[in-house]
Amino acid sequence: MLKKLLIGLGVVVVLLIAAVFIVPALIPMETYKGELTARVKAATGRDLTIEGDVTLSLFPTLGLEVGKVAFSNAAGAAEPQMVSLSGMTVALKLMPLLSSRIEVEKFILLAPVINLEIDEAGRPNWDFAGMAGRAGAGTVAGTTEAAQVQAEAQATGGSGIEGLSLGEVRLENGTVRYSDRRSGEEVVIGEINMDLDLPSLQAPMVASGRATWNGEEVSLTLRVESPANAIAGATTPLSISVDSSPPKLAFDGSVTNGQTAAAGGTVDLDVPSVRALAAWAGSPLAFEGDGFGPLSIKGTLALDG
Repeated sequence: MLKKLLIGLGVVVVLLIAAVFIVPALIPMETYKGELTARVKAATGRDLTIEGDVTLSLFPTLGLEVGKVAFSNAAGAAEPQMVSLSGMTVALKLMPLLSSRIEVEKFILLAPVINLEIDEAGRPNWDFAGMAGRAGAGTVAGTTEAAQVQAEAQATGGSGIEGLSLGEVRLENGTVRYSDRRSGEEVVIGEINMDLDLPSLQAPMVASGRATWNGEEVSLTLRVESPANAIAGATTPLSISVDSSPPKLAFDGSVTNGQTAAAGGTVDLDVPSVRALAAWAGSPLAFEGDGFGPLSIKGTLALDG
C-alpha cells in the first residue's frame, strides 16, 4: 500500500510540473491559461482549472506564480479533484530555454491536497495511459485548439517532458488521501512537508521530508532510480526509509507500476512494540498476553499484484 501511495504521489508531482511548462512562457496570461488547460486535457483526458491569477516575471529568472489550481479526477472516482492547491511558485533558468530545455530552478506547492484512489477493477487514478486518446469526447479536447495540440504532440513524438530538470522542489503543508475501493482501505496523511530532487526523468529522484499519520510524526526518504520508467509502468529500482516511534523500515529493491503492480527486494523492519504499532495503525490488539514486545525482521520481500 505504501509503495503504491508513494509512486502515485511522485507521478502526480512530475505530471503537475510538466503541465505547467508544456506551453511557451512568453505569451499573454489569459492565452496561457487556455493553452495550458487544452494541452493538459489532450495529454491526460482531465480538466485543469486555474481560478487564481497567473503572474509572470522575466528577470533574473523566468518566474511564474499561480493562484488556486485544481486537476480533475478520473471518471467514477470518489473525489471530484485528484489534485488541488492554494498556490504554486515556479522559476525557470533562462539560458537552457534557448536550447529548448526546461530546467526548473524552483517549484513550490502550497497546501496541496492529493487524492490517490484505486477503483474496483484495480485501476489507479494516476494511470494516464490512453487518456489522451479518449479525451476527444470531452468539451475541451473536442475543440480545434486541443486537436492541434494532439497533432503537435504526435509530430514531436512525445509530451515534451522528457528533458525536464528540477532544482528546488518543495511541498508545504500538504495532505494525501489514499483509498483502495477493492478492500475499503483508506489512509490520510497530513502536515506533509517534502523536498524533491529530480535532475531529469531519467536520473534518480530523491524525496525526503516529514508528515503526520495517526498522531505520530514520520520521516521519510524515497529514491526512485528512473521516474520515466515508473511513469511508463516499467520496473525501476526503488528504496524507502521510514523512521517513526512505532516502526522503523528500510526497503531496497525494485517496483513495477504497470497493469499488475509488483515489488521485490530486501526489508529491514524494527518495531519496538507490536502492540503499540497495531494501535497506531488503527488495528489495536483485542487480547492481552506476552509476545507483543519488540520485533525485528531482516530478509527479502516479493509482492505481485
